[in-house]
Amino acid sequence: MKNNTILLIDDDIDDHFIFSEVITEISSHFICICSKSCAEAFNYLETAVSLPDFIFLDLNMPATNGLDCLLQLKKHPSLKKIPVIIYTTSDNPVDERACRDAGATLFFTKIADFDQLKIRLERILKI
Repeated sequence: MKNNTILLIDDDIDDHFIFSEVITEISSHFICICSKSCAEAFNYLETAVSLPDFIFLDLNMPATNGLDCLLQLKKHPSLKKIPVIIYTTSDNPVDERACRDAGATLFFTKIADFDQLKIRLERILKI
């Protein structure tokens, strides 16, 4: 059963705000949890009452980068089935291929326009 929770793992606080605002505008039924790092996300996931329905993951982060975080998520028995959507500034096909090979469900480049981001996220969340 879906609990309508989204976890965003991204070190950019401005992206947390914009992403959360878009999610709130899409539906009041979604809860957006934001983590600034892979380590912070795993701390949340290990103590969460219920797991998120989707994980959105930035690639370019200090300490553990997004690809390494994705690999950790996909190795974890209780987390590996959660769809992970790469949400990054990268538009490099090599990055996309590496992420898909590592188990990412989708890969998309961050959109600066609020309305365009909303349209894209609405499509993704209907998967």
